Amino acid sequence: MRKILIVPVGRIDSDVLKNISASLEETFHLSVDIGEEMPVSDDSYHARRRQYHSTKILKELQAMRGKDIERVLGVTDVDLYVPELNFVFGEADISSGVTVISVTRLRQEFYGQPQNREVRKRGNS
Repeated sequence: MRKILIVPVGRIDSDVLKNISASLEETFHLSVDIGEEMPVSDDSYHARRRQYHSTKILKELQAMRGKDIERVLGVTDVDLYVPELNFVFGEADISSGVTVISVTRLRQEFYGQPQNREVRKRGNS
């Protein structure tokens, strides 16, 4: 059976993972598993930018793809970037079926606003 594997990259709120899992199951009609937490690699951190290079995390996630896993989705709560841009919400490699997304910039408190968990939930409905 083909399935999607969600990999928490660093610490992620379990409600966020459950909401993403439910949305993926409903949208793609595939089984979705939430895997073991993978640490955010120090190698992906850029100290001057205070951000994490999404491509490096993406490459680490590629090792999680198995024969019964259709897609791998890494979910993190660190600020991501690629060298050409100030930040990214995520990055995907279509050929390998691996994606990483960040919820950091979806949190209102990132922008100095009061916390609002409903804003993130609306993105999943």
